Amino acid sequence: MSFDYIQKWRSSFSDRLGLDVLLGQAPLPSAPLRERLRWFQNLVNWVRTIGVNPLESGSAVGKVQNARLKYILQVMANNVGLKSKIAETLRSIIHDTRALELFMHVGIPNQESFLGELLERLNLKLLPQAPHDGDLVFVFSETFKRESDAQWLGEIDPPVFQEWINLFQFSTGKVDPGWNTVVQDAREAIYLLGVQARALGLSRSIRHRVETKNYREIPFFFLLEKIDNFLNADTEGETGAALADLTHVIANCFRSLEQVHAFFRTSGTSVSLIYQTVRLEALILRIRTLAQVLVNYKTNPFIIQEFVSLLVDENLRARSFRGFFKDNIVLISQKIVETNAETGEHYISRTRDEYLNIFRDALGGGFITGFTILFKFFILQLNLAPFVSGFFQSLNYALSFLLLQASGFTLATKQPAMTATTLASKIPDNNAFDPLIDEIFHLVRSQMVTVTGNLWGVIPTIIAIDYALALWGSNVADLNHAKHTIESFSILGMTPFYAAITGVLLWISSVFAGWFYNWFCHRGLPEAIEHQSNLVYVLGAAKTKRIAEFLKRNVAGIASSVSLGVLLGMTPQLGVFFGLPLDVRHITLSTGSLVASAWVIGPSIFSETGFWLALSGLLSMAVLNIAVSFGLALTVAIWSKGTTAPKRSIIYRALRKKILAHPWVLFVPPR
Repeated sequence: MSFDYIQKWRSSFSDRLGLDVLLGQAPLPSAPLRERLRWFQNLVNWVRTIGVNPLESGSAVGKVQNARLKYILQVMANNVGLKSKIAETLRSIIHDTRALELFMHVGIPNQESFLGELLERLNLKLLPQAPHDGDLVFVFSETFKRESDAQWLGEIDPPVFQEWINLFQFSTGKVDPGWNTVVQDAREAIYLLGVQARALGLSRSIRHRVETKNYREIPFFFLLEKIDNFLNADTEGETGAALADLTHVIANCFRSLEQVHAFFRTSGTSVSLIYQTVRLEALILRIRTLAQVLVNYKTNPFIIQEFVSLLVDENLRARSFRGFFKDNIVLISQKIVETNAETGEHYISRTRDEYLNIFRDALGGGFITGFTILFKFFILQLNLAPFVSGFFQSLNYALSFLLLQASGFTLATKQPAMTATTLASKIPDNNAFDPLIDEIFHLVRSQMVTVTGNLWGVIPTIIAIDYALALWGSNVADLNHAKHTIESFSILGMTPFYAAITGVLLWISSVFAGWFYNWFCHRGLPEAIEHQSNLVYVLGAAKTKRIAEFLKRNVAGIASSVSLGVLLGMTPQLGVFFGLPLDVRHITLSTGSLVASAWVIGPSIFSETGFWLALSGLLSMAVLNIAVSFGLALTVAIWSKGTTAPKRSIIYRALRKKILAHPWVLFVPPR
């Protein structure tokens, strides 16, 4: 019995009536609105669904729907009574529903905050909605539920769409002139949208971030006046002039928002501010679109088709979490990209001199990491409580990474998350990809030489430390920890998984660095520190200014170093606390740990299978640390750039072509 219910539930999403039944069951205009709407939804479903007829399987979206709409028109042309009845039913649906909320809310963020909008979408996604048959927002949501709906609506042949528009006016008798309430709803929507846009555009958060400081000179101040002129125009000439004035003011509003975005890029932003700008852009864009539709819908039916397709698409996006986050966090992503691009430039070598400089810096990074490993094993040998041990390991790592930054040395696995954003900032708007491909080669080559330099630095450092400790009868690692380390690094165990987790942690630290820099600037902390009266009194204005400038230049690197240290130190302890398989495998740290462990056991280690499995595990760490962190960073960076799938395919093809033609350039810089 339960299986039958499941089958019925599944078929409820795809079941449809035949056209002859649908047309024969067309309800009268006097029928309940719910019945008329259900019939209309069934008709749309018949037009939309592909694959019932074997000849339609595999057909492109748009072609089949266009043919079916044309076929319905032909059927009605042969039956004037049926055509008149359907026209009356469609007019009655328009008359008994309101489009005001459809024009004002669909495609426009309507909550007061990012969190409010997120909760609203969560509600729409997870909870059943009470029917509001008189509201076209509900009708649209119930009728057009598939992503392909906007596409096939937009691809209907203009003559076919024109015939369907004409159908609304068809009648064998007298047509009620008051049936079309859509035009009045559009006029009211323009005014109400203007009220909201003007209030938000003159709010403190926007007003203080535009170049014009007098609010009476900000374009949003004139918005309602121009809307009033447009709505009250009597003649065609007055309407055209009023539309031109309104369009000009809206263009100035967009320029003001560009100033706000420019302010964000230099002084930071927040999710709340980004949400407000996204909402404001949507408001003025909808005002412009509705005004153009009102002026041109009688002479250009295609503008109606385009607008309906847009509303369907935006109604679907209004319920999409992916679209929501992409629309509202794209500027935050851009800020992270810009921040890390600034810190990532010095990680990329383009000449032989830069190549050698990066290798030298990587050697220094390996040298410092050797001492980090010494303190790591010292903390392990204390057998502290998990949280205390994690705290001291975090402190060890964070201080080590800060020392690396202060010394100008590099750590290979910390590099990709920053350099990927630098790479994405090079993606061109056109199809001139040669500079980008060259940059990818520079990047890959730089990563390889940094890994090599780190390993060449950490291995002799650990050996030298062990030699020195041997004078006092000690080693970096004790025997028990050494055996456990070698066993835990085996490629046949969890090492690849832990290495991938470490790649994620490296990327998270990069994101945190970008966010923290953005927060630091958004709160105006550089200026606050520079003019802090107590600091100026103690240190003097010049030194205080240098401190503020130093922090602004280095705060992203400091945040990245501290956050990465905490993530590497505390993640294993979180695994212990929650009973989850969580640990970290960092290529440079793990290489030094393996060398220290092998030193304790002695030459016999080379005859043990476990050592070679651990060595293979190191290779997986190198690949996964870099690939995962770089891949995540590059994905976010490309996302923030809005790069399309076709453009990504072109980039990949061009990259493969150059690798096959000049593979050695991946390893050796050109002369």
